[in-house]
Amino acid sequence: MNNKKINKLISDALAIEAEEAKEAGALGYMAHVFTQVSLPHSKVNGCEYKRTNGALTPRVEEPTFL
Repeated sequence: MNNKKINKLISDALAIEAEEAKEAGALGYMAHVFTQVSLPHSKVNGCEYKRTNGALTPRVEEPTFL
C-alpha cells in the first residue's frame, strides 16, 4: 500500500471517529499541558501534586480559603 492510500485511510478513520464523538455529545478539549503529563486518578497525600516531563513541571494545588 502506498503512502497516499495509507494517509487517506487514516484521514477517513479520524473523520469517522470525530463524527461519532460529535453525535454522542462526547467531544471535549484538553489543554496541551495536560496532554504532556498525567494527573492522578485517585487521592494523593498532601494538597499539592507535581509532575515533570522534560522542562515542563505543572503543579496542581488544593485551594485554601481564609
